[in-house]
Amino acid sequence: MFKPFVGVALAALFAVSAVAHAEDAGPIVIKFSHVVSDDTPKGKGALLFK
Repeated sequence: MFKPFVGVALAALFAVSAVAHAEDAGPIVIKFSHVVSDDTPKGKGALLFK
């Protein structure tokens, strides 16, 4: 009965620490391998991230 509780407690601790670590990270920069125009499918997808 004690082992499942320890497993759940460790999983919760890991989840909380992962969220705290993600908040400390800087902004995510997405770079394309080449320049695209706004009217292409890749350009339209890139505009969604603005």
